[in-house]
Amino acid sequence: MGKSIFDCHKGSRTNETALMRERQHIYNATRRKKYAEDAEYRSRVLEQSGVWVENNRDVVNGISRRWAKNNRGKCNAHQARYRARKLDQTPVDANHMWIDMIYEQCPTGYEVDHILSLANGGLHHEDNLQYLTISQNRRKH
Repeated sequence: MGKSIFDCHKGSRTNETALMRERQHIYNATRRKKYAEDAEYRSRVLEQSGVWVENNRDVVNGISRRWAKNNRGKCNAHQARYRARKLDQTPVDANHMWIDMIYEQCPTGYEVDHILSLANGGLHHEDNLQYLTISQNRRKH
């Protein structure tokens, strides 16, 4: 027994989708190469994207808020690194990957706390970090 009409269309759609993806991949690679090599093109793209961002500030803020909500650990790790760098309290032997993992795996309802606070001379080091509930962390300060 032969293929039904549905099966024939299904196969051709799959092929069309694969072809479209391949064309998009080639187009994107061409644009990336042109962006890297052509300074005039690069400045035009940056200008246009800046104008778009200015005209769509609400959209950009919404995207940023959603990303931050979905990547809470990364945001917390970034903020802690910034504060520690600002206070110059990250020792040379600190394992940044381990510190990032501690922040990213922080359970819901908990916060990563510095056992000896940065304000009191503590270091931003994996040995100086602990999980505390939000209420415990607020009472500590």
